[in-house]
Amino acid sequence: CKRLYHYCSLDTLMIILKSKTLRFSDITKSNDRKEVIYILDLYKDYLKENFPCNELPINGLDFEFKKAIEEYKLYCFCMSEKGDLLSQWRGYALNGGVSIGFNKKELEKYFQEYKIIGKTIELNKIEYISKNSASKVNKVFESWNNEFPINNGGELLRLSANYKDIGFKEEKEWRLKFNSFESDFNNSALPEVEGYSNKSCIEFTCYNNGKDIKSYYDIKIDLDLIEEIIIGPNTDLSVNTVKAMLQRYNEKSQGRIETEVKYSNINLK
Repeated sequence: CKRLYHYCSLDTLMIILKSKTLRFSDITKSNDRKEVIYILDLYKDYLKENFPCNELPINGLDFEFKKAIEEYKLYCFCMSEKGDLLSQWRGYALNGGVSIGFNKKELEKYFQEYKIIGKTIELNKIEYISKNSASKVNKVFESWNNEFPINNGGELLRLSANYKDIGFKEEKEWRLKFNSFESDFNNSALPEVEGYSNKSCIEFTCYNNGKDIKSYYDIKIDLDLIEEIIIGPNTDLSVNTVKAMLQRYNEKSQGRIETEVKYSNINLK
């Protein structure tokens, strides 16, 4: 694929264009929290199938995984190969929104040069598996050589960012991601990127109706990475307004807007 699309509300579109940032969220506190648990379930199935009951090293695994979620943070920005997909509009822009199409090759190149606390932002394609076709992830489990459950919570969490249940295959998801530990929070500033003077630091916000607080990073991007914007169904926004916004907030364009802006072909009514 040549482009990767991020579905979002109009408020989020405004934030991305005005601040020139993408928000990387803690995957363990996202709408897709269940998919993090999915890899744990696969691991339990693997243990049950490959170890006698008296040797089953499953005791304490839930605790180790919960501990890893507390200590190990995985930040992601999610996209899809499909820019006009009904399920994505329903999930992320039901009451109005857009999908923002990034040049995949240039996006990957941009973040290959962007270091965070000594770590690299990676672009990964999600692999969709079922409990009956988990041979690839089982090979990863085998490589751990019986060293479980101790210290495998973090490994399970890292794996969870690469795999999803086959029931979500239609999404054709890709993720920009990086990891961090709670201990990194005291040194949480991101290094400067050429062309930008401000550093990105870890931030916090309430979620789940005010019952919890989650961390995130707003990471600077070049708006020239945006090649297309699709205005979603149930959205009153006009093509001309989007083009005017791109002109206003992308100073590098000097009035030349090459981003394609169009309407969705899907009708939700």
